[in-house]
Amino acid sequence: MKDSGVPWLGEVPAHWEINRLKSISPQITVGIVVEPSKYYVGSGVPALRSLNVAPGRVIEDNFVFISAESNDLLSKSRLRAGDLVSVRSGQTGTTAVVPENLNGCNCIDLIIIRKPRDDSEQFLCWFLGSDAAIQQFSSGSGGAIQQHFNIGTAMNLQIARPPRKEQDAIVKFLEIESDKIESLHRASEHSINLLQERRSALIAAAVTGQIDVRGLY
Repeated sequence: MKDSGVPWLGEVPAHWEINRLKSISPQITVGIVVEPSKYYVGSGVPALRSLNVAPGRVIEDNFVFISAESNDLLSKSRLRAGDLVSVRSGQTGTTAVVPENLNGCNCIDLIIIRKPRDDSEQFLCWFLGSDAAIQQFSSGSGGAIQQHFNIGTAMNLQIARPPRKEQDAIVKFLEIESDKIESLHRASEHSINLLQERRSALIAAAVTGQIDVRGLY
């Protein structure tokens, strides 16, 4: 291990590099920010908004749409599969990778991190959701998180960068372990729902006299 030189990263494996995001991604830009609603149409090319970005995934629901002509006009913010999008306001820094089925769509008021040249976009997405990255969104005032994630901050994020094979191995490990946790989460929610139903049924039975509690206490 070695000292990364970055307080919020601490020690990292000695052979890992520490690079700024702008040296990993070929371009960091922003989606449509000036009167995006004037481009809206009933159907056409999907345009992602912050509500479509969850940690590690795009929520393919509640899209707004722009025309193909507007998409060509706004080609600067057109997305390609493997690009990353990050929320600028609210859930600051929340990041997802653009999937294949949304290749060519557009986005509104999101930070766009173009697909890395030599690195795993999935690894980068996991890193941007980690405490090591979230600490870098801090304003430095009482540890409060910034309410607005800007291009300058994004470009200068310091990234712990293992070799590509290790990135892929880390991604595989996290996907397997996260699936296990998600399964436990679903099972817990199911148990909670059953217990809530049991509680409601028990209350109803008690207050309507279906259960005789005389002499129990």
